[in-house]
Amino acid sequence: MQFVYLHGMPGAPSELSLTTGPQQNWLAPNRHDLADLAQLAAAVTAHFPMGDIRLVGFSMGGFAALQLAALLPDRVAAIDLVAAPAPLADGDWQGEVAGLPLFQMARSHPRRFALVVAGQRALATIAPGILRRMLFASARASDRDLSHNLGFRQCMDALIATTMAKGASTYGAEITAYADWDGTGLADIDVPVTLWQGMADNWTAPAMADALAARIGKNAAIVRLPGLSHYGALIHALPRIAADHIPTKSRS
Repeated sequence: MQFVYLHGMPGAPSELSLTTGPQQNWLAPNRHDLADLAQLAAAVTAHFPMGDIRLVGFSMGGFAALQLAALLPDRVAAIDLVAAPAPLADGDWQGEVAGLPLFQMARSHPRRFALVVAGQRALATIAPGILRRMLFASARASDRDLSHNLGFRQCMDALIATTMAKGASTYGAEITAYADWDGTGLADIDVPVTLWQGMADNWTAPAMADALAARIGKNAAIVRLPGLSHYGALIHALPRIAADHIPTKSRS
């Protein structure tokens, strides 16, 4: 199987370094270097011109994976969504999703959102560690423990710098696209979709996995991960995804 990993926002392909999972046959495009989904699809097909592809999306990368799947319907055989968000319209999410005010701002107050992104970019350029501490101030369970690990902090600082200092426009555009997303097309997905959900995640609430599964229908399955939050779920899920051999859609 050929794997395509879609990183989070903020995030970068180096998220794969957080786990010891296999890297062979994995492509991790840097969406900060690509103009749009069409370029992403072209990059994937150029790297994997033939054969089935399994999409793996983490956090906002889950949203990207679902959009990419619609562009490559004859290539995508399975989708894994790790801590992926559901459409905002599918729930209230107050008190459940730490980034909700930012998403709501992107949808309702785009100019204010643009100013916030500019401020985050400036802070990431000068002191990514400060922005990382702000992001993890509400971290729970496994993510709170990870935030005290030097290696994890260094990895996150690099991810934040990549996203905000170099790819802020991509970050802003993708957040805005997600905030406006109504979930159209989810019921049409005809390949296995596995939702990996940390049950202590307060960035992507467990109820979001339920909402996505309800939208997708019979092709969706949820793997609930007790005691894990956002990045903890990613670190746990990636080696299992790489090792798992799941059914793929039939070819005619």
